[in-house]
Amino acid sequence: SVMVLSHNSTPASLQSQLSTLTLESGTSISYISAAGANPRSETRSHYDYDEPSLHSKRRGSGYTLHDDSDDWEGVNAICQLIDTIMHVEREYDFFENKNVLEIGFSTGLPSLLALGKGANEVAVHSQSPTALECFIRPTLHRAFPTLSSRIKLSSGEIIDSRLNKKFDVILAPEILNSPRSEYDEIHSMLDRGLADDGVCFISSRTTYLSNDSGSLIDFLSLLAKHRKFVPLIRWCSLSSDIHPRQIIQITRNLNY
Repeated sequence: SVMVLSHNSTPASLQSQLSTLTLESGTSISYISAAGANPRSETRSHYDYDEPSLHSKRRGSGYTLHDDSDDWEGVNAICQLIDTIMHVEREYDFFENKNVLEIGFSTGLPSLLALGKGANEVAVHSQSPTALECFIRPTLHRAFPTLSSRIKLSSGEIIDSRLNKKFDVILAPEILNSPRSEYDEIHSMLDRGLADDGVCFISSRTTYLSNDSGSLIDFLSLLAKHRKFVPLIRWCSLSSDIHPRQIIQITRNLNY
């Protein structure tokens, strides 16, 4: 069932739909998105991704209606990693009483999983006010109508996200699909926002095709230069991909 949302900041033509993403364990996430936004309705730990075209757009303003399907694959990968942590690695208490931040290409799906697994609070920062009001807020409030006090939502550019608290878990799908010039600010934001014993998951293509975009190699070089974080590859797509996607786990360098 497709409906037209009539939010003040939303184009009249903006259509939303109720969609479902089924993870490998059988867990299903119901969420509200732009019609046809997510190219996938189910995930597995290992599966083929469509390669992005040369015309893929950088995320830029956040959640748009044209060419975000590749960013959605980064969301799908992070959701599947959470599913694997829970149901394969059996870290059932991974989110228990944790404060969680979702930032980057934000959709609310990773936060929905975290709340469902006992997170104390989730904060979602979207670069798009429209996405926040039309998709993310309804997704979370539909799933958890009684938990609104534990859901914090904000929008604006990443460099404007004033983090005034530390988070135990930061979920950052496709945050590196940004100009290389923003990587220092992303690093600073993680340094401000990640708790001493916290963990951050970033999904990223090894290379993005926009001319001004950075790459995973660029960001790993930045981590090595500052020595504040230790990266670990938690997942990668098939090596046959021309531009493989990886999920990097980042924790603080306790020896520094």
